Amino acid sequence: MKPRRLAIILLVTVALGCGRRMESTVSGTLTVAGEPAPAGVEVEFLPRATEASPSKGVTDAGGRYLLRFNAYVAGAMPGDHVVSVTIPRISNPDGTPGGVAPGLERVQIPPEYSGPSSPLLQTVQPGRNVIDLEIPEAPPRSAK
Repeated sequence: MKPRRLAIILLVTVALGCGRRMESTVSGTLTVAGEPAPAGVEVEFLPRATEASPSKGVTDAGGRYLLRFNAYVAGAMPGDHVVSVTIPRISNPDGTPGGVAPGLERVQIPPEYSGPSSPLLQTVQPGRNVIDLEIPEAPPRSAK
């Protein structure tokens, strides 16, 4: 076999092998107070293993999400995860906080479900995972 052809075959084999490192996919539906979450709610799986990479997804109009490591690679690390659910915040052009993204003003996620101390825990198995998530509605804000 010619050296150039061998080099191309080797390069393709290595590239395909590297892409198979993550063998778990995670998708599901996020519901808030029994209703599918609107488009734009962020779902993040934070691995409990410190050397593992987190994965993030964003809900569509039906509350469905698909976890991704980045824009090019879908998946999640197998193992135990803390699940963080957040409403994305936007910034004003001058950099000051501007509130929540349009269309998400009415969604009330309890604050304890955002971040690494969320009580929502899930285990990702190797292979295909369908993990539906249910978040209770946050209590109404008190008038001050």
